[in-house]
Amino acid sequence: MNLIPLWAKVLIVLALVGLIYGAGRYQGYAKEHDKFIAFQAQVKTLGDVAEKAAKAKTAAAKLIKEQSDHENKLSITALRADIKRLRDTRAGSGYLPTPPTNSRSPDLACFDRGELESAIRNFDTEIQGLVDQGSEATINLNTAKQWAESLKEVK
Repeated sequence: MNLIPLWAKVLIVLALVGLIYGAGRYQGYAKEHDKFIAFQAQVKTLGDVAEKAAKAKTAAAKLIKEQSDHENKLSITALRADIKRLRDTRAGSGYLPTPPTNSRSPDLACFDRGELESAIRNFDTEIQGLVDQGSEATINLNTAKQWAESLKEVK
């Protein structure tokens, strides 16, 4: 006497197999979900560490730039002071040698002494302006090189 028909037994067996399969899938999903949550936490931690390192590196680079700018400003100021001192020293003297004492006409010696002195002074002033610009550019370039080298050391 069989109270449960065959088709019901097959249906019960299929339901049990489905439940067992579903439970296994759910446990696998739960394990993968836990792994994913752990991975997310690890990525967040690494991201935070990288962000802190980047901020520290940026702060160090900014400090180096400020120091380089300050040193550059001091160098340019010293250069300009030296140039002014040299110009002031030279301004008190003439470009031409003094004429001989026994000269009949000390203001003329095949040229107008005043015009030649003025022309040489103007030429010297123009050339000195170019030299000054070149000196400042050299200081700026050297500062930029030192700054770039300092940045390589920031890690």
